[in-house]
Amino acid sequence: GGRRMITKPARQHAGVVDHVRDGPLQLRPHDRSDQGDHVAVRSGRGVREPLHDAADPAHLREIASFTYPGAGYTHSAWPDSSGRHLYVCDEQNGQPLRVFDIARLDQPVLDDVLSPNPQSIVHNPCVLGDALYLASYTEGVRALDLSDPAHPAEFGFADSYPGPSGGYAGVWGVCPYYPSGTVIASDMQSGL
Repeated sequence: GGRRMITKPARQHAGVVDHVRDGPLQLRPHDRSDQGDHVAVRSGRGVREPLHDAADPAHLREIASFTYPGAGYTHSAWPDSSGRHLYVCDEQNGQPLRVFDIARLDQPVLDDVLSPNPQSIVHNPCVLGDALYLASYTEGVRALDLSDPAHPAEFGFADSYPGPSGGYAGVWGVCPYYPSGTVIASDMQSGL
């Protein structure tokens, strides 16, 4: 039990959190994102967004935690390249992407909410430079411009699912990190 962190020396990130004991509850994170010595770990089991200090990987310490009105299932999030804005997704039909200014960790500010379709599920954000990529299930991959990180603007999309909007079909994950510039989407019905 307890905390376990595995660091990857080749990366300039704090490390990969394997599991975290949060009080009496053992959390098995869905994902994590990091910015310098701070790491956001999401278990996908609640309505709060915890942020941790990971300067010492052996002693991961929660430094802030917040929730927000309408929180449904705080599932995945990713910071922009500055670490000031956090893009939060609740994996439920009709829940929008939420953009928080986290310059003050004790008082995050909701800057914006957006969704490609009110019936869609916004899922698993990934930031690469000034672009935010979303796996939006039945709405496909969405690409948003972060020139104004508080107010992302969609500049492209690719939809691989021919069925109706809503539900857990279509694009489940997206990865924009290949050196070639290729963006790969994982569609649950048709593959990569």
